[in-house]
Amino acid sequence: MRRGLTAFVLLSIAATAGVFFTTSTPASLPEVLARASPVFLATLLLAPPVDWLVSGLRLLLFSRVLSPEVSYGACVRNCAVGAFMGAVTPSQTGGGIAQVYALAREGATVAQALTMLFMTFLSTLVFYFALSVALWAAAAGGAVPGVEASSPFLLAVAAFGTLAGLGVATLVHPAGARRVLSRAAGWLHRRHLRARFADRLGEVLDQCGASIEVLGRGHWPRFVASVGLSVLVFGNRYFAGYLAARALGLDPPLVQLLATQAFLNVLLYFFPTPGASGGAEISSAVLMAPLVPAALLAPFTLLWRTATTYLSVLVGGWLLARYVRRAAGVGPEAR
Repeated sequence: MRRGLTAFVLLSIAATAGVFFTTSTPASLPEVLARASPVFLATLLLAPPVDWLVSGLRLLLFSRVLSPEVSYGACVRNCAVGAFMGAVTPSQTGGGIAQVYALAREGATVAQALTMLFMTFLSTLVFYFALSVALWAAAAGGAVPGVEASSPFLLAVAAFGTLAGLGVATLVHPAGARRVLSRAAGWLHRRHLRARFADRLGEVLDQCGASIEVLGRGHWPRFVASVGLSVLVFGNRYFAGYLAARALGLDPPLVQLLATQAFLNVLLYFFPTPGASGGAEISSAVLMAPLVPAALLAPFTLLWRTATTYLSVLVGGWLLARYVRRAAGVGPEAR
């Protein structure tokens, strides 16, 4: 985690500095402050808490069924923790692990936590599949600025569609999914893993299958609502780009900017560095160049990343540290 956080910070600083020094006649700090809109800047800073609140509500839909003792506040904190670990691990792979840990600290079992996160992740996949289809059509028609080829979106449609299809299949046939997980547990046991570990893993997989069966048989409306909330979650992130532009005194076309932000977020989903650091800043400067003057690209990038990532890293890291200290019996959190 320390190495990931270090890489995230260094890559973010280097990329932002690179954007600043490569843009022609970058704006000075007094010029940026003179253009800044306090109202839009304050609104922009609301983007992270809105993200956590809506994402927490999405998680609550499933915790109410599987683990009612996990409160809405715990779900909100969990989303911030996941955002932190996603930012400091390659391709956001650590976010889910941290969320399982945080949910377990709030009273859920490991299997319940895994199932709840599976459902929210599946909601995200369905959203991204629909978004990729829309962007594919838009790119083919030349509606996405700076992007002429639609083939990247076709690949995204195939990737997200395949994963979402497999996930939905587990809900349509929950008994079959449970059998698959049971067979996976048996296979792992036969691979001569440590008996205790294999037995525990098999137990968790069996419990996950049972939880998926519960959700798949009687709680489809919750999944549909989760997909709807995903629109709000990611729409809030895309709209943060518009607020960052308005905070700098700009008035870009809203639809065009949202299309660019949607494309940028799909692109960053596959970027391998911690929190897409480096790639996010550079890609933003390249893709937003038609909408943001070159002199303001660096301030825009800094504002946008602060609202969508940097604040989440600070708050999520602090919350994760509290969980760890409480588990270790250290500090006031342990009392």
